[in-house]
Amino acid sequence: MRRKVLLMALLISTAVMVAKTLETGITFKELPYSEGTLYVAVEDDGKNVFMKGMEVEGDSVSFVVDLSGYYGKQLVIKAFQDLNDNRRLDMDTYGRPTEPCLQATFTPSPDHSTHTFRLIQY
Repeated sequence: MRRKVLLMALLISTAVMVAKTLETGITFKELPYSEGTLYVAVEDDGKNVFMKGMEVEGDSVSFVVDLSGYYGKQLVIKAFQDLNDNRRLDMDTYGRPTEPCLQATFTPSPDHSTHTFRLIQY
């Protein structure tokens, strides 16, 4: 009986460790404004892998996402901070973004579990 309990505890702890390694942390820090909504999309060859909108209440936003199926692949991350709640990135008359935004590439891997980004204010 004791062996079964120890074996079960070992299996559960192993499953928890494996589940944790599958998650990739994404952080946006030094946000220009502590308000609005941060919209984030991750793409692989133009196909959406992940999309999420999060309320901004400070100078950073963090979340985790399972990107284990994309280890070693270069992904594109797009984000913008919607300051007027219209759910789109606003542009000026010259086509420049008027809200903080970002488009960058990154490559998830089990050895690099957290990626940090900064939005650009034009």
